[in-house]
Amino acid sequence: QASRVLAETMYEKKQIIEYGGDPSRIDIVYREVDTELFRKAESTVLEPGTIVYVGRVTPLNGLELLIDSLPYISSAHRLALVGPIEDQAYYEALLRRAQALGASSRVEFVGGVEYGLIPLYLSSAMALVLPSLYENMGGVLLEAQSCQCPVIASAVGGVGEVVVDGETGFLLKER
Repeated sequence: QASRVLAETMYEKKQIIEYGGDPSRIDIVYREVDTELFRKAESTVLEPGTIVYVGRVTPLNGLELLIDSLPYISSAHRLALVGPIEDQAYYEALLRRAQALGASSRVEFVGGVEYGLIPLYLSSAMALVLPSLYENMGGVLLEAQSCQCPVIASAVGGVGEVVVDGETGFLLKER
């Protein structure tokens, strides 16, 4: 019954239409990035060669894929998971998984950090990886790009509206 509905992506607009939304009343307003805050900065908060994930530690974000990938990349690379642990059982399962793969020394759970510090993590990372099972947009992808951090993300939801595969980042088409 709303006179206007705002969607963050074309993907979200399509979902609203599927649930009965009137297409003529839906406008897409893409998320902005504060480029004064999110810009390339000199930072050493992460060791060289560290891959970073920024977001909540929850099963919906597919972090087991990152843990499982560690044996397939150079042992010089580490993984830093930056964000609040929202599911303790999932966090513990990820720790066990890393240990079983012999990669626990290469995984660091940083925890939640102040929003203003995120650009320092993105600026010092080798790449940001977002392996989510679902994302409407993945705002952290825009923030990483603004910090000149390469991005790799699951091709889910509206992520393809933010990352042009092979041009502005890389999309994982399959898990």
